[in-house]
Amino acid sequence: PRAGIRLPRATPPLGPWPLRNPMHDSSAITRRDFLQRTAASAAALGAAGLTGVLPGCRARSAPPRPNILLITLDTTRADHLGCYGYARDTSPHIDRFAEQALRYTRAYSPATWTLPAHGSLFTGKYPSSHGARHDPEGSLRLTSAIEGNPKWEQVRVRSIAVDEHTLAGTLGAHGYDTGAIVGGPFLKSVFGLDRGFGHYDEANISTFNGRPADDVTMRALKWLDERDARPWMLFLNYFDPHAPYAPPGDYARRFLGDRAPAAGEPIVSGEQVIGLYDAEIAYMDEHVGALFDGLRQRGLFDDEWIILTADHG
Repeated sequence: PRAGIRLPRATPPLGPWPLRNPMHDSSAITRRDFLQRTAASAAALGAAGLTGVLPGCRARSAPPRPNILLITLDTTRADHLGCYGYARDTSPHIDRFAEQALRYTRAYSPATWTLPAHGSLFTGKYPSSHGARHDPEGSLRLTSAIEGNPKWEQVRVRSIAVDEHTLAGTLGAHGYDTGAIVGGPFLKSVFGLDRGFGHYDEANISTFNGRPADDVTMRALKWLDERDARPWMLFLNYFDPHAPYAPPGDYARRFLGDRAPAAGEPIVSGEQVIGLYDAEIAYMDEHVGALFDGLRQRGLFDDEWIILTADHG
């Protein structure tokens, strides 16, 4: 991907937008620059309202519909990722992906927590419009999804409105095979975010800590191996950076050394909080990297649309 796509010398620029490597000759264009220029061209045509064939152009058959992989990294702050300037080595696999992708520097979540943020991601609307939010009179309770603190009985919410169109529903109506593997409790189907998905995997979410990243990656690759011939859209939610912080194995010691609390010990300092949070991101990043490796092995990386974002941070 770093070598990019080479175009013939006679190929004119796709538009007047500046690139690091202008295409005035046969010099290589990187994947990122190609995407930037293509996106700008598509936006310009869309703004002009061109829905048919341009005058003087020969009609061509529609290109194949892309496969779509949408990944949310729950509670992941941009400023704790290397590709956004963080000094600690929390995200080497995500950073390498960002080198090949369009990286947005001003992308803001419409909500500060999981349910309404994903409601907006799936509907394109603000929480005030789609309806998923905290509500003391809401019909849905956290204890409907997981067991735990009796006080959670008071955590009541509403889901997205029943007449809302969703991303998965729209793609499914247009012939896509739609699947989801989720990691967080507020993405369990009781809260309504499964609407429109043909396959919705919420297994192993029994506590507020959700399911670990390795399970999400393993089940994602299994779903891809078992899919049919239709174009597909797969949604993945990695929940690890969400509190409570309990990174597995040596991840905590990587960032805290001997100051890492043992299992069950209280967290007593801000340094420990940040170190454990960074360790959770590093653990998640390891399995996002395993996902990308699995996609490459299956020939499902280069031509797919892969969108990676956070629901909030």
